Amino acid sequence: MTEYRSFAYEDDFSNGNWKRESPDNGRTWGEWSDVHNEVFQYVDGTEADEILCHNWEPDLYDPASGRFVTCGMQRYFIGGHVEAYRKEWSEGGDDARDHSYLISQKPGEKAEYQLIRFEECDEYDPANPRNKDYLYKSNSYFGDIRFASNGDLLFPVGASIGACCRILGLDVNEVFPSCPQIMCGMILVRAHWNGSAYELSYSKPVVLNDLQSSRGVCEPCVAELTSGRIIVVIRGSNVQSAAWNTRIDPCAPGFKWYCYSSDGGKTFSPAMPWVFDTREVVYSSATLSTFFRSTKNGRLYWIGNITDPVETYGNYPRYPLYICEVNEQHGCLVKETLTEIDTRWESDSKLVQLSNFSLLENRETLKLEIRLARIGMKSIPGKGHDLYSETWLYEIGFPV
Repeated sequence: MTEYRSFAYEDDFSNGNWKRESPDNGRTWGEWSDVHNEVFQYVDGTEADEILCHNWEPDLYDPASGRFVTCGMQRYFIGGHVEAYRKEWSEGGDDARDHSYLISQKPGEKAEYQLIRFEECDEYDPANPRNKDYLYKSNSYFGDIRFASNGDLLFPVGASIGACCRILGLDVNEVFPSCPQIMCGMILVRAHWNGSAYELSYSKPVVLNDLQSSRGVCEPCVAELTSGRIIVVIRGSNVQSAAWNTRIDPCAPGFKWYCYSSDGGKTFSPAMPWVFDTREVVYSSATLSTFFRSTKNGRLYWIGNITDPVETYGNYPRYPLYICEVNEQHGCLVKETLTEIDTRWESDSKLVQLSNFSLLENRETLKLEIRLARIGMKSIPGKGHDLYSETWLYEIGFPV
């Protein structure tokens, strides 16, 4: 078992990273080792450019290849992260450039990195780091990675809305005129092991226009149902921002969106608000969510925030956190199984975040372990965010 710890005093940035290992399923642990230089670096030969890597260590074992795999991301900051983020949030600037990679590693060997290249572009070259043919093409935000029933790997990425529209033959200025330089659509990547390497194929893109979701597609997650249907659930947003020239209606609700594929992930239905099997809509703030299939009972579950439809605006509120079983025929949520994992406590700020978590299925107990950073517990609404956080562990057991 490997545990990772991050320290942050800035939004969307890691200021410190450590890891430690346990040889006995968490009973005893080794010492923490500093790995910050493995995920962050200054770029030589530039004016203080920086690189931050996310999800960079393979942790899912693929029996087809005998390798550990993950979908990771390199974020390149032109001029450094402080200025790049300032421009993005206050001007709609696009100096934070994302690229996703399929990372695979055979035990005892060096990791290999395959650029998720859904349009022709150069590879990253440390000798020419500001090469525009790399920085401004095939930009994407990494997604979670799951197995298909045939053993292939599936992972959705938030792909540049401009690239998605070019592939679809659409004019991005008609689909997403407000701030296309920083927003995304969705492309599902399928990785097939051919005996010596992973062959990558890409779905037809899925896009939301800026009247549906002011931030387009964010943090998509994927699952293949026992019916064979592949569903992708999307973090949308109803936030309004003058810096991004957003066009969304001020009374637009906040949903989790979803789309599905019946041809193995080559094409998808248009994205629509996600629903329960009761036809009730899944209202949700703009937060991460994910799927989990239990080894104990084989059932598929979704974990994420379901929020008050009147209060839902942008990224908030980020509570309660729920788990719910997924209907394996169609991909809707089974309302009668909806279970609250946690919610805001009386001592918490209304800005507390129950949305930053990781999952681990304990191989001995087959319980699901959720490690969650309760960021913003001490924030004061209207006076900015306090990033103080406690990390809580939740254990969830499942019926047979």
